[in-house]
Amino acid sequence: MKTPLVDLTIFKSRTFIGANIAAFTLGAGLYGGFTYLSILMQNYMGYSAFETGLKLLLISVFTLVLGPITGLLSDRIGNRWLISLALFIGMAGILVINALLKPPFKWAYLYPGFILLGISNALVNPPISSAAMGAVDDRHIGMASGIINVFRQVGISFGVVILGISVTNGYNDKLAHGLSQLTTLPALIKAPLTTMLHKAGPFAGQQIFTDHRVAAYRELPVFNEIKHLVYQAFNAGMHQGDLMIAIFLGIGGVVALLLIKDPRSAQK
Repeated sequence: MKTPLVDLTIFKSRTFIGANIAAFTLGAGLYGGFTYLSILMQNYMGYSAFETGLKLLLISVFTLVLGPITGLLSDRIGNRWLISLALFIGMAGILVINALLKPPFKWAYLYPGFILLGISNALVNPPISSAAMGAVDDRHIGMASGIINVFRQVGISFGVVILGISVTNGYNDKLAHGLSQLTTLPALIKAPLTTMLHKAGPFAGQQIFTDHRVAAYRELPVFNEIKHLVYQAFNAGMHQGDLMIAIFLGIGGVVALLLIKDPRSAQK
């Protein structure tokens, strides 16, 4: 074709490939993870959608603060190092959350990690775009811009799915183990309750304890124990999801170091 939608020759550039992989892992890890942080805050911490948005704004506000500095850092240390550093900062942020998070969930467990995630988000996007644009001919800049955004968006979709599987598996394993240890719960009640909790899944949160279908169980002495178990199960699922996010961001950081070349270093 004389005017292809995507000219595959631009993928001959290692820098362009590295920038796209970094964009993909950024989408899968950081942006895909926002979904489950939102679920944690709304369904388990009791924040409204508006309050959750305000909390997540802490991550976004760093883009306004660090935006002017990002260009200076990129010029000084290069896109390669800045992308890698930013992704590793994001990995550190999610690992901080992973280390602190436990039920009963509190905002104090999240905001230190949110600060690091905000710094990562502010530092990483401009150099990724800059690296991708600088790795292709001028006539392919528009095409490169579209491709980098596609990789980022596909990464988000991929991350939401993979992280959802991780959180669900961790939740189900912990829930099954915990329920098996509840010897005070009669077998006739345990079986339907176990089925109901598994069907509700990890994302129902506190809603399952206010639903009319559990009204018969509220007077049981072990009701609060079951509620705590569900929170523990979601915590286990979030820990698995957090580790997956860290892996995505870590892969992106390593790939950036290995593949991306700055124009200055390429000329040496």
